[in-house]
Amino acid sequence: MANTLFKFDRNSDAMRPKVRALDMLQEAVALLTTERAIELMRRGDTDGSDPTHYAALASAGAFTLSANYATANEAAKACFEQLDDLWFKLTTNASISDMSAAISNTCAKLGV
Repeated sequence: MANTLFKFDRNSDAMRPKVRALDMLQEAVALLTTERAIELMRRGDTDGSDPTHYAALASAGAFTLSANYATANEAAKACFEQLDDLWFKLTTNASISDMSAAISNTCAKLGV
């Protein structure tokens, strides 16, 4: 694809929502990147393989027990892994299939 800048009125009724949608996409990726870094720092020098590594997130996020997770730490770990997987798919240059499903699944699991 040619590296051409489209010239148009960003504030026109036809283009304003399209530009805003793209701005929101960039903001979402930047925020997920920041939040991922925070959670990696929050779990400290651990590899993240054990649910206890997510105790700080479980507490800060007020995770509770559910039918799928025996402990709040397990729920927090699963949540981080879900968000981390989505972050990877959004930031990689590799070919990714089912991006829409990844976004929908993550949103559904977080009740968004």
